[in-house]
Amino acid sequence: MEQDRQALARIKEDLAHEGDGSLLDVVLEHGRNTPKDWARWPLSRQVWFLRVSNELTQAELARRAGMVQSHVAKVERGRDVRLGTMRKLFGSM
Repeated sequence: MEQDRQALARIKEDLAHEGDGSLLDVVLEHGRNTPKDWARWPLSRQVWFLRVSNELTQAELARRAGMVQSHVAKVERGRDVRLGTMRKLFGSM
C-alpha cells in the first residue's frame, strides 16, 4: 500500500507539470511512476488506482461514464470486468 501511495504522489506531481494531458496518458507515458507490478494487477485494481489518482469519487466517475455509482463499486470489487464497461471507465478518466 505504501508503494501505491508513493506512485500516486509521483503521478500527481507529473500531472501538475504535464498540464492538459489525461491521467491515462500520463500513466502510460510515465511507466516509471506506476507500481512495478501494474501490468499484473487485475483491471478492477487498475480502475481503482486511476480513479483515486484522478481524485474522483465513485459517483463522479459513474456520472462521467454514464452509469450508476454501484456499478463502479462492482467493477472495483472485480464483479464486472466486461470490455465495454472498461472502455467507458478508462475513457472517462
